[in-house]
Amino acid sequence: MNEFSSRHFDNDEVNRIIRRALKLKRAHGISCQDLIDTAAEIGLDPQAVETAIEQEQQATKKEKIRKVWLKRRKMGFCSHLCG
Repeated sequence: MNEFSSRHFDNDEVNRIIRRALKLKRAHGISCQDLIDTAAEIGLDPQAVETAIEQEQQATKKEKIRKVWLKRRKMGFCSHLCG
């Protein structure tokens, strides 16, 4: 048994560790099914993971829309200022 086998990690640590492992593997991510399968292996309900994936996709989409809106607002302000 190694020194980490009895350790528990908080959510931030888990996130950083997985990101670091993917970076070491030079992977750009994992498939949706691999994510669901991996989560099931650690005891997470697959339906909860699918719901979380959908929520993350919606949040990402909203953030992209917000960034486009903000960029347009800045461009409009600059053109008003310079024009």
